[in-house]
Amino acid sequence: MNWAEWLTYGISGWVLKGAMALGFGVVTYTGWDFVKDQLETAVSSSLGSMNATVYQLMALAGFVDAIGVWLAAFTAAVTLLSFKKLAFMGSGS
Repeated sequence: MNWAEWLTYGISGWVLKGAMALGFGVVTYTGWDFVKDQLETAVSSSLGSMNATVYQLMALAGFVDAIGVWLAAFTAAVTLLSFKKLAFMGSGS
């Protein structure tokens, strides 16, 4: 085995793992983004159908901002869990 075959053999494993990790990350993020958009749409339509006074009270209580914080926390959790999965996939060989 010459050095070019050895180098190609060594890099092919890395490329395969990188492609798997990238594909898993894209699928996970795309799926979560779709779910998050649907949830935001449902919450905003529910809040939009409220009485203006009730909406203002909820906004003063911080409920409207809390929804954004919750969605951001769930996004961070999904990201961290996908990193955990990628680390598991990378330790295979």
